[in-house]
Amino acid sequence: MDILKLNKYFLFLIFLLLLSCNDKAKKIEETNLCNQDSNIHYRHNELSILFIGNINKLDNKKIELLHIRNNKIISRLSHSELKDDEIDFTILPELHTNDSLKIVLKNDKSIFLHNFKNGPDYGGQKFLGCFFQTYMLDGKEKGLIDRYKIIVYIE
Repeated sequence: MDILKLNKYFLFLIFLLLLSCNDKAKKIEETNLCNQDSNIHYRHNELSILFIGNINKLDNKKIELLHIRNNKIISRLSHSELKDDEIDFTILPELHTNDSLKIVLKNDKSIFLHNFKNGPDYGGQKFLGCFFQTYMLDGKEKGLIDRYKIIVYIE
């Protein structure tokens, strides 16, 4: 009787192991699918930039956002007033993975965001789609917070 119970537990463990391997393979496949998409997709159609650090250097009227593709400025992006150290895009940029965003501050200091990437998003372990998740800033990969906020540190 004990051997039969052990066999049942052993078979159950093997089943769980196979199930988890299948889930991992599926998540890897979904990540690869998102990485191949060159268009950036926004979750909830929102995107904002949150400034932290020495925010006294910010002058709302002089912040300029430029969308760059193939080393050419393709548009000046409109944004909301600086509120709670954050600006919202009034019209979302049609970013591609190889585009850049240039943030020009009042002292003509520029900050470049680039290497945008989509990643898989899940709800209740269900794949919801590919959405903007990471970008490069100062040579480091950064992730969004709250699924739509880019963080920029001002020195």
